[in-house]
Amino acid sequence: MKLNLAFLGLLLVCLVGHAQDAFDAGNKAYRKGKYAEAISYYEKELAAGKTGAELHFNLGTSYYQQQQIAPAIYHLEKARLLDPTDKAIAINLGYVQERCKDTLPQLPQVGFEKMLHEATTVLSYDLWGMVAIGWALVVFGCFAGYYVSRSPVQKRRYFTGMSLSLLLVLGCLFAGYFQKNEVNSDRSAIVFQDRTEVWSEPRMGSELKVNLREGAKVWVLSKTAQWANVRLSDAGTGWVKRTSIRELQP
Repeated sequence: MKLNLAFLGLLLVCLVGHAQDAFDAGNKAYRKGKYAEAISYYEKELAAGKTGAELHFNLGTSYYQQQQIAPAIYHLEKARLLDPTDKAIAINLGYVQERCKDTLPQLPQVGFEKMLHEATTVLSYDLWGMVAIGWALVVFGCFAGYYVSRSPVQKRRYFTGMSLSLLLVLGCLFAGYFQKNEVNSDRSAIVFQDRTEVWSEPRMGSELKVNLREGAKVWVLSKTAQWANVRLSDAGTGWVKRTSIRELQP
């Protein structure tokens, strides 16, 4: 049994080391300007079930260096979904998006929705959870102090601290839940074919509403076997061939 456990441990170390070697090899190839080689390494990581903001960021940047705009935007958008707090991702994504300016006007977030989004993306949902745990420990400490204290003044202070800390725990949990829900409910997709036609109905020959450029972002509302009903950046809707888009969360 000890031999088997030792063998399994060695195998696990080798697999982790191999995965890290592949990722590092992709980074080395990128630094040398061998972008196609870097893409090959990163795609192998994805095929092996790996994920992460850094992996998608590196892959998207590599695709951009190869002038492949749609996959560049796709992977940078994936990186932003995984880590909305990373400013470098937002900067690179904005820079790449400039290369495929959509002719449709953008519909910005406004009012309370915008404020809530900006407030909750200060940290990732994982970090919100860690902060909540930290404040929960403070709650426990204040409760312990309240329990052992004999002074009425000290008891009031501990109770006040416990109450405020509990509110902060609840606030952090809400922020993490809201951001996690935003990520999970995201139905956005990237157009992978240049001059993708948006039709008024799920059939060729219906009213042509607009042509979308490669790299444009849409939001999937519903799907059939061959068509997807999408919302456009100007809040209009239409139908596109499913093969012309790639969803960020299939």
